[in-house]
Amino acid sequence: MTVAIPADVPVVHGDRFALRLLLDNLMDNAIRYSTTTRSIVVSAKVEHSMVVLSVSDKGVGIRAKELDQVTRRFFRGSEASAGGSGLGLAIVEKIVQDHDGVLKIESVEGEGTTVSVSLRTAHSVV
Repeated sequence: MTVAIPADVPVVHGDRFALRLLLDNLMDNAIRYSTTTRSIVVSAKVEHSMVVLSVSDKGVGIRAKELDQVTRRFFRGSEASAGGSGLGLAIVEKIVQDHDGVLKIESVEGEGTTVSVSLRTAHSVV
């Protein structure tokens, strides 16, 4: 696993417990669906007044026709391995919404997935 988070990335505004759960779910998915090639990158960057946290893997990926469904509760993709409840990305989406953030999921079947979460910096909260 590679962590690429610059030291000068600002603090985000949010609930510590919820944001930890968000990251746990993203990491769990990246590990769970990276069966043959375990290459996971966690990165962060600043865009405008938002911190963009991304978790990327080189796993099985998500089929294009299923991409818009993966945040539905209990949805499990056709490439889903044994285990899991189909709640991980639904929880992530709810936490992002509760923090007025943005969730972006990019994936190519057979190549991997990148899930990016944009959250407001603590300094941008009024």
